[in-house]
Amino acid sequence: MKTLLVLLLAYFLGAIPVAFILVKLFYGRDIRQVGSRTASALNVAENLSFGLGILSAVFDILKAVLVMLLAKYWVGSNIVMFLAPVLIVTGDILTPFLEFGRSKGLAAIVGILLIVKWPAAFWLTLLFVITMFVLRESNLVTNIGLTALPFITWWQLGGFGGFIFGIAMLLPFAIKYIWAGRGLLSWGNTNQRFRFF
Repeated sequence: MKTLLVLLLAYFLGAIPVAFILVKLFYGRDIRQVGSRTASALNVAENLSFGLGILSAVFDILKAVLVMLLAKYWVGSNIVMFLAPVLIVTGDILTPFLEFGRSKGLAAIVGILLIVKWPAAFWLTLLFVITMFVLRESNLVTNIGLTALPFITWWQLGGFGGFIFGIAMLLPFAIKYIWAGRGLLSWGNTNQRFRFF
């Protein structure tokens, strides 16, 4: 019963659209009508408020951390530690609360990695920040981070099992792109430039 509860919580807590809620509260707008048209912390930071984007990312990270702590310490099963991240990411990028709308899912992945092995979260975040400063192209940076994920988990989790874990977290993205009828290398509709000031 605990296993089922944590897996359901993984999907539905992951599905809470934090960026959408915060933008509605502070700006009275629909973030899906702004910039890249994604309900993501990155879109908020790029197009409305850097601070609110950071707050949104922190809440997305905390959602994943909470579920992963429950999976690790309350259930303690390897299968739950494997499935919960997939469900968190699935909920984050395919939320039923926004008609299965778009999100980038990076903050949720960082939250997952903080519990699984925190140095992996550090390296993924560092890669994201460096590529964002250099490239200033959010969709490209997101795709670079997602492409690097299985290699970072391979390196940090120690071998092929880590690689498979990284690939498993990418499965919801494949479903999202196939569902949307787009290719896996699609950069989206806009070329958003990241602005810090």
